[in-house]
Amino acid sequence: MAQKSKFPCELLENLPEVSYPFDQKVQMTGWLIQGKDHQVVLWEVKTPQKTGEHSHPYPEWGIVISGKTKVTIGGSTKNYKKGDEIFVPANMPHSSEVSGNYRSLDIFMSPKHVKAQKRLTV
Repeated sequence: MAQKSKFPCELLENLPEVSYPFDQKVQMTGWLIQGKDHQVVLWEVKTPQKTGEHSHPYPEWGIVISGKTKVTIGGSTKNYKKGDEIFVPANMPHSSEVSGNYRSLDIFMSPKHVKAQKRLTV
């Protein structure tokens, strides 16, 4: 039986789901709010995960909702916890290690960062 999301189900029930776009081994579930020129993703990670270094030609801003993460941006590493904001400039190499029970809200200044997928159980 799938573990239920910690986000309010009423919020997620009409949002398309997404997965981490750069590595299929990374188990991150997200829910997409699509804009004309950007995307907002509510990410949820149940077990610790590491993302490999990558970059994209648009900036990214996020806030940690729960859990913690260690993010390396352009060679500089910093720890973030609930309430901390993270900004990644366009074209800047970055990677992260997130704890279990991690949630964040990320804004990508591109309408095509992630692709909507079929719905899973909330």
